Amino acid sequence: MGRGAQTGATPGLASHAMTPEALERLAALLDEGAMDGRGGMAVDAAQGFVAALLSGPRHVPDSEWMPHVLGGSAAEAAADARRRALLTAFKEDARAALEAGRFEPLLPLLGSGAGDPLPLPYGWCAGYAAGFALHGDEAPEAIGEDPIAANAIVPILSFLMYAPEDLHAPKDPAAHRAVAAELGPAAVTLYHWWRARR
Repeated sequence: MGRGAQTGATPGLASHAMTPEALERLAALLDEGAMDGRGGMAVDAAQGFVAALLSGPRHVPDSEWMPHVLGGSAAEAAADARRRALLTAFKEDARAALEAGRFEPLLPLLGSGAGDPLPLPYGWCAGYAAGFALHGDEAPEAIGEDPIAANAIVPILSFLMYAPEDLHAPKDPAAHRAVAAELGPAAVTLYHWWRARR
């Protein structure tokens, strides 16, 4: 999952919409699209992306967002029934988990064996930023005007500011892990903050 990254147990699934087996199929299909040269996103970035789609001022239609995840042209994405069906279930699973307040990001893990593996939230956070951008220029302004939303977005943005040499060896691994643990609650806060304003 996540194009070669190691992962632990599959978190963040609301179970009624997306089984772990379906998630594995989606991850494989997204990786297959990348290897075919279509581009698109790994499954961790895709989850961040759909979480942001669900957490904004407007409904983003499938025809607008699915090509970002699948890669290729809008016509190719529309014709790709398998990936579209899995992505729809993936999005609805994220919605259910956000609604219930038990959303957990799918983060690749670096390392295994002795010691705690290091979460790698960069793809997830980049996906969230890309999804949020589809809501337009007014959405960041609205977040900046409210301290609850502004504080919630900070953990997500912080992982987009790492220097390249720190990505796999952060200067403060404990702080890195602590901020990564805030991503799920931050996503839930932003979802409900926007939901109350629609």
